Amino acid sequence: MAENPQQPFTPPPAKFYINSSSDYNYLVQKWAVRGWQNGCLVGIPLFMIVSRRFTFKSRGPLERVLRATWMGGAAGTVAGGTLGVARYYGMDKHELRRRRIELQFSEKNLRRDGFATIGGVITSLLVTGLWWNHASFVNLILGGSGIGTIAGVAAALTMDLQEPPGTSDSTNTREKEAAVRAGIVKPGE
Repeated sequence: MAENPQQPFTPPPAKFYINSSSDYNYLVQKWAVRGWQNGCLVGIPLFMIVSRRFTFKSRGPLERVLRATWMGGAAGTVAGGTLGVARYYGMDKHELRRRRIELQFSEKNLRRDGFATIGGVITSLLVTGLWWNHASFVNLILGGSGIGTIAGVAAALTMDLQEPPGTSDSTNTREKEAAVRAGIVKPGE
């Protein structure tokens, strides 16, 4: 028997396929997350305005603030998701991919979402541990997460403001490289 030397495997050239549903879902999810962040931020001042007019039956002001925070966040999530669906429904799949790549590789968006997530998790545990007997469990977890989200977004925005003007981050370069890899843009454009 004659042995044939092993040839290295070379895959056949792949056709470029854009899965527009995953891009659409990603973009709507990002709008919903941004809605949670903004809703939590608006929830506390809105609570201050509403609480002057109405009295609520609850354990105390801590529980009311925590409830207002997560309820504002929940309303913001619904509003953000709805706006995301309205904005991206029926959009061309290439435009969806371009917008997803812009959003996915933007350093400011990554920083804001990361700080908000970390702040939400840590503060949720911290608020629950500190005020265990002073509010209901749901309000402690979700309200603490909302307060941490506010702190994370504030920290990210503060870092964005502290960057010296004219500093170019690598976002544009990475976006272009990702677009070339995805086949949306030809090299050199």
